[in-house]
Amino acid sequence: MKNLQASYTENDEIQLFFTFNEEFLIESDKATVIALIVNELVQNCYDHAFKGLEKGEIIVDVQKQNEIVTINVQDNGVGFIYTEEIEKSLGFSIVQSYVRDKLRGKLGITKREKGTDVFFRFTV
Repeated sequence: MKNLQASYTENDEIQLFFTFNEEFLIESDKATVIALIVNELVQNCYDHAFKGLEKGEIIVDVQKQNEIVTINVQDNGVGFIYTEEIEKSLGFSIVQSYVRDKLRGKLGITKREKGTDVFFRFTV
């Protein structure tokens, strides 16, 4: 996370937080896929979520309940408008296919009054 945040030094008014409810072990192949997905989602927040805003927050929250892991990348930015154009974007296509094919999971997007939640859920 610190490496990702350091690459956006011009956005030092955007804070990145990481929360989780418990530690757990995961296979290295899945861990790599998860890192790529989270990186893409956080990068999208930095690139798009805070246009016209002076500051903001990004929260990456990992929750494990029994054998189900849910990872939520949430921002308090301008919000995300889901359109067919998004489905055509390379980054979103990669995220969708990695969640579906590599993790055998589900992906969801929720627009809030201030910001967006993008979450994915999979079994460990």
